[in-house]
Amino acid sequence: MALIISKVAPLLGEGGAPAAPRALASLDFGSLDRLRGHRLQPLIFREVARRGLEKELPPAVFAEIRKAYLLAFQKAAGQEAEIPPVLKALGRAGIEAIILKGADVRRRLYSDPAVRPMADLDLLIPRARLREAGEILVQMGYLPLPEPRPGFVERFENEITFRPMPGKCLRVDLHFGELRALGPVYRLPHSRLAAWAQTLDLAGLEAKVLAPEHVLIHLSLHTFQDFTIFGPFAIPLIDLSLALARLPVDWDFFLAESARFRCQGPVYLMLRALTSLPGVAVPAEVLDCLGQYRPSWPERLVLQRLAYLSIHLSVLYRHRRFSDWAFFFWSKLFPQQSYTREHCGSFKARLRTFLKKLSSLKFVSPGKEIGSS
Repeated sequence: MALIISKVAPLLGEGGAPAAPRALASLDFGSLDRLRGHRLQPLIFREVARRGLEKELPPAVFAEIRKAYLLAFQKAAGQEAEIPPVLKALGRAGIEAIILKGADVRRRLYSDPAVRPMADLDLLIPRARLREAGEILVQMGYLPLPEPRPGFVERFENEITFRPMPGKCLRVDLHFGELRALGPVYRLPHSRLAAWAQTLDLAGLEAKVLAPEHVLIHLSLHTFQDFTIFGPFAIPLIDLSLALARLPVDWDFFLAESARFRCQGPVYLMLRALTSLPGVAVPAEVLDCLGQYRPSWPERLVLQRLAYLSIHLSVLYRHRRFSDWAFFFWSKLFPQQSYTREHCGSFKARLRTFLKKLSSLKFVSPGKEIGSS
């Protein structure tokens, strides 16, 4: 990860960025393979072209990242055209959806949708409008992915994924009622987020997005979850770095909202780790304030050793009736066939995956992971 960041960070700096030519001079096909794995080639090309640094790259390397950008530009143009019809259809029914993650940050932070890859349109809606919103998407041609058992998602989760309609490429992820990280351990209620939501111009359409402070909290939680379960990825780190640099964050409000949502622990760990990256700065007083938070011992286990298990354990803690537990385990261990076909796994395969994740549980340090190669 350190190699990836060393190539990208100098290019994202403002001004002349004197370190950029040195970073590009060492960009060969070996490091290009790593950039490709993190889907960073279009971003590298855009910054190289913007700064007029084409001659700093070997011609073959420049030709490859240029080709990657052109393909990404074509794909992003198609994706951007798919977003307004979904928002308009929901809006006609009086459902005000808040745009999350990629569809938001690729405009507010990157200014060029082609350089910020995404595969899903993430939307946050009120829980009470979930079924109506789902029916609208189905009428448009989107199909919900199968659940382990009917009613499982509404009972235990907060997100339904819809497969894109024929000829389209974006899936739609409907988050309802709240945003979550590590299962329901950390929750950001829709009512609070909607009260502070802002308006973003989306090709002439007024769309709702999170307030800058809520964007920073959500990205921190989402990135922390990815680190603790899947490992480090470059794109979420760059999202967070750009959010810190380019969003007008009211730090007093940010600290108050972090405390309101009781998520100071993971937000602190993530932001502190980010300060090890070139050009990333978080006000010292903000880190000091977040660092004063003392998590309870169950949360300490979540933050250190039980990140994967916390998703399931916290769900069971919130649903403590025997009937809920029975339905939860029955759905997980013996899902309906449509769900099994979609996720390509037999009972033995799912059990092996679960046991493998259990055996790999370890202390997770975002700072250490970010600094590793």
